[in-house]
Amino acid sequence: MAKREFLRVSVLAFATLYGCACHRTQPRDDGSITKQIQVTLYQDATLKRRDISVVVQGGVVVLIGQVSSENEKVSAERLAASAEGVKQVVNQLVVVGDSSRPVAPEQEAPAPVRSKGPG
Repeated sequence: MAKREFLRVSVLAFATLYGCACHRTQPRDDGSITKQIQVTLYQDATLKRRDISVVVQGGVVVLIGQVSSENEKVSAERLAASAEGVKQVVNQLVVVGDSSRPVAPEQEAPAPVRSKGPG
């Protein structure tokens, strides 16, 4: 009876571990990766209001669009990189205005100092 129980438990354990191993090694298709990244970006309160396109080919993610700050650009890249199956993120997001930094008034550059040489 104990042998039978041991065999049953062994078979269940193997099936469970084998199933997990297959899931981890199975590459995700680009469509699934794209969808996961789009959902993740939309769940972010700030990034969901930005114009960000996600293109995935062979596990390489390209982020295209506009954000308002460098922090948003970095955050979008970090979220994309965290998706399962992503091999690389190419961040082509453009920062169109950084509202987190005050705009400094333009200052005139000082005139260059000219030395008088022998002459």
